[in-house]
Amino acid sequence: MNSLRAVRLTCVVLLFWGPTSVNAQDHTWSKRMADSAIARSPDGKITRGDENLSDWAYDKSVLFAGFIAVWQNTGDERYLAYVERAMDALVNADG
Repeated sequence: MNSLRAVRLTCVVLLFWGPTSVNAQDHTWSKRMADSAIARSPDGKITRGDENLSDWAYDKSVLFAGFIAVWQNTGDERYLAYVERAMDALVNADG
């Protein structure tokens, strides 16, 4: 019974203390992911392994939605600009 209690206590401590002990307040996981994706594909042509994703692929759209969420939460215009650049490449003069 005491070992179960110790496991529960350890889980609670790790849950609440663990994430805040990382000295990365300026670099949240969502920003790290977005920055990594931008560094890998600065032109907005996202790949899945060696495969290029189609312009309207679900995966790419979900990723871009994440960039928009990071922009909304941080106010950092780089994330919005990245999505806009990638979308502008898909729109011609006729819309």
